[in-house]
Formats: sequence, C-alpha cells, structure tokens
Amino acid sequence: MEKETITIRKIKDGKITDKEDEVAIEYQMDFDLKNGKRVSVTCTPAYLEEMILGRRFSLGDLTKQDLGIGESVPLTYVKLEDIFRIAGSMFENPGSLFKDTGCAHSCVLVMDGKVLFSVEDIGRHNALDKVIGYALKHQIPIPKCVVFSSGRISKDYLQKAIDAGFKIVVSRAAVTGSAVTLAKKENVTLLGFIRKGAGNIYHEGLVSLKE
Repeated sequence: MEKETITIRKIKDGKITDKEDEVAIEYQMDFDLKNGKRVSVTCTPAYLEEMILGRRFSLGDLTKQDLGIGESVPLTYVKLEDIFRIAGSMFENPGSLFKDTGCAHSCVLVMDGKVLFSVEDIGRHNALDKVIGYALKHQIPIPKCVVFSSGRISKDYLQKAIDAGFKIVVSRAAVTGSAVTLAKKENVTLLGFIRKGAGNIYHEGLVSLKE
C-alpha cells in the first residue's frame, strides 16, 4: 500500500469543512551491506527488491560483475521526438501516487524509444535507485537507455546515474550548475525543463540529439 486515507479539515472560500484525503505512506526499510553496515531508507513501499539492489549498487556494495552483467555498447543518439513523446506521457499524465497525494517523484527507464519501467517514490533518489535496480535485476544494458526524472538534477543525483552507466539524463525540473559541470566532465548528455515540446540542453555528450 503506497497511500492511506485520512480525515482532514479543508479550507476553501473562507470556510472549513471535514473531508477525506489521501496521503503518501513513508516506509522505513533497513538492510545490511556486505561489510555489516546497516542502511536505513525512508521510501514508498513498492519495488523494495529493486530499491535495495539499486541502493547497494550505488553505494558500491554490489558490482555488475557480482551480478554477472557484462559491458555493453552505449547508446549513440536519441530522437527529440521520442524525448518529448515520453516526457509528455510521463510528466503530463503522472502516476496515481502523485495524482492522489501530490507527494511523489517519478523516474522512467527507456530503451529504443520504449518505456521499460516507470516508478514513483516519495524520494527522487529512491525512484532512481529503483530504476537502476530494475535494470540490474533484468540485465537491461543501462548504457543503451535514457533515464527520465521528474525531480531536479543535482550533482549527486547525476553522479549516481553516471555510476550506473547512463549516458543521457532527462528531467522535467531544473539542473544545478554543479550537475552541468559534471555532465561536461563526464561527457554525459543532460536535458532539463523538458515539457510541452520545449526544454534546455545543458550538454550534448556522447549521446547526440537528432531532430
């Protein structure tokens, strides 16, 4: 269960009335790393196996070799029409958790113009971890994929995506200056404010963009 119904007092037009409303659930998940350290994550209680797998990988507790995943040839280009089509579907028609509670970030895994996995979570890093974990679990070649995020792209968020193997990151939201610097250093293609057929290209790296 990702949300629950509670009774609130609604303020509207200067009047207060009782009303039922839905709120997102915060779930505390604990798991151990190979070194014995315990990690605690507050997240949406869905795709927890993917969450753990992605977070362990991001923390360096698991490697692709551990999972039997070989290297793959990276994506070379992406069509802008595919970016806007998927972004429109993702951002203009958000998932049920966001629609019902307004309290969720989303992250989408795309390969060859097709959505392979879409997930929501109360935390943007959690959502990215779940996408990474899903790709690792199903041995999907991340360098051939595009990751879409509803949240801002900060340096630490982009670093996590880069460490997983993504060569192109797309967001509906803002991008920090440090993230742009990192994208240029690592030659990663980075787009932000992608919505309604418009957006910003902060860096066009190894993955080129075709009109």
